[in-house]
Amino acid sequence: MPEGYLKTTILEAGGKAVPPTDVAAIKNALEQFFVLFEKHQLSGPAKDVIERYNRVGLTGDLVKIFESLFET
Repeated sequence: MPEGYLKTTILEAGGKAVPPTDVAAIKNALEQFFVLFEKHQLSGPAKDVIERYNRVGLTGDLVKIFESLFET
């Protein structure tokens, strides 16, 4: 996966980023997630990551941007 926003977001949410053409790496990542799932150890993103992408908070940020554009 190329460097950038999407890769950063996936990694900070606890995912794995592997080259899209590397079949062995994709298989390995899926196997690792499945093992964690079977052990009931598969965890989601940290609470601060969830909050960062909360739609209410993001909408509030967007409102602030729009308001700043219309200030006179």
